[in-house]
Amino acid sequence: MALCQNIIHAVRVGGPDTWNCICIGSDFDGLINTIDFVPNASAMPNLQPLFMQYLGLMVGKLNQFIVQQGNAEPRLTFPPDVFKRFTITNAQRFLGEISANNLPV
Repeated sequence: MALCQNIIHAVRVGGPDTWNCICIGSDFDGLINTIDFVPNASAMPNLQPLFMQYLGLMVGKLNQFIVQQGNAEPRLTFPPDVFKRFTITNAQRFLGEISANNLPV
């Protein structure tokens, strides 16, 4: 739940393009030695439905708050492929850009 709160805060502050930047850390992406019972995010089969459920509920509640406050802040939406972006594609793009530009990690 706290993870989803942090993601929503990042998108709220950084804007909708932030959905293309955030990704799961190397603790669960399989790039490093991890804890034995969770070698990577795919070993957590309930992660995707819970992630989407919590994220959806939190975005909905935040949008209700924004409307109730009557401020000009835009309401949040999240892309349907946000889980795939968060667990795979954003990290792949990041690593590809580092490799393509010979940047140090």
